[in-house]
Amino acid sequence: GQFDQSFGSDALFHPLEEPVGAAHDPKAPLPNELSVDSQVYGGELVLRWTFSAERHDPQTIGELAQAYLD
Repeated sequence: GQFDQSFGSDALFHPLEEPVGAAHDPKAPLPNELSVDSQVYGGELVLRWTFSAERHDPQTIGELAQAYLD
C-alpha cells in the first residue's frame, strides 16, 4: 500500500520511527514459499522478502532481490 498520503501532521496515528521487532514467530509455518511485500512510505518503495531458509538459500534470495532492484 501507499502510506504517503495517510500520515499528515494532523493525523491521529503516525508510524513509529523505531524498530518494533518481528511481526511473526520465525518458527511459524509460512503461507507461501516466497513472498514479496511492498509499500511506499516517505516517497520510497520498501520491499520485504519473506522465505524459508530451509527451502531457499539466503544468498540466492539476496541475488534475486538485487536483480529485481537493478
